[in-house]
Amino acid sequence: MLPAFPPEHRLHISAFDSAFDNQPKGRGTTLGAFVRALTTFPVIAAARKLDLPAWSPARFPAGTERNSRNVIEVSALVFDHDEGEPDASLAGWAGCVAVVHSTWSHTERAPRFRVIVPLAKPIPATCWRAAWALAGARASGADPACKDPARLYFRPARPFIGSAHF
Repeated sequence: MLPAFPPEHRLHISAFDSAFDNQPKGRGTTLGAFVRALTTFPVIAAARKLDLPAWSPARFPAGTERNSRNVIEVSALVFDHDEGEPDASLAGWAGCVAVVHSTWSHTERAPRFRVIVPLAKPIPATCWRAAWALAGARASGADPACKDPARLYFRPARPFIGSAHF
């Protein structure tokens, strides 16, 4: 069994105000704070999912836009699942630190969720394609669009009090 990362393990992510914000705001965070952010579901009054706050596991040079060509490195693997069972999706990551959470579109009848695997060391952009090929093979049923190193993901949130989430 691999040792767990300590909660003070550092990651670099980029924050965005919404899907329309193309200016990465680099943030250093601890694994503990990252996990808390991924497992907290505020109710956000948004007209649509695209208006939600978002993040990316990629680091970008200061002053550049969110674009695959601008990625320096990636600090976590992220997989979106539009079907399947969360526990089954974690099977490929046994022995790894991983977080699974429902997404904005999740319902009891149509599970939608995300699996995030923080990395011990960031993957340089020059190695991303090979790393994704290896990781993607362990993430059966994940959306292949997640292979984009600059992809953004919406922060966990609920559209209304009482909406299904995990």
